[in-house]
Amino acid sequence: MVTLKNLLPGSEIYSIEDDWRWYLRWLIAGLDVHYDNNNYSNPDFPDKYFDFVFIDGKDEERQECMGSAFRLLKDGGFAMLHDTHKFFPDTELFKVIKDYNYTALMEKKHEES
Repeated sequence: MVTLKNLLPGSEIYSIEDDWRWYLRWLIAGLDVHYDNNNYSNPDFPDKYFDFVFIDGKDEERQECMGSAFRLLKDGGFAMLHDTHKFFPDTELFKVIKDYNYTALMEKKHEES
């Protein structure tokens, strides 16, 4: 059986969900899943913790999710945003590499010191 853990051995994979159905799917898949229906757009992780962030959440919280992704991503890290026809990211923070079928792959721009 192919799982995310098999594809990315040694990686830490987290999912923060506001929908209990997705929470259960990821839990069964063996991911470290957090269910938070109130504050999932601003998770409690250290700054520059992740190499990659995937965002597919509530329309009204996508801007806040993008800000959190910028804070959480290492310099040069990547974010992927699903459903870009609903919301397109702030290009001041991210360089859009590819936008295909309403999913954008973006690279975090380096922060000014």
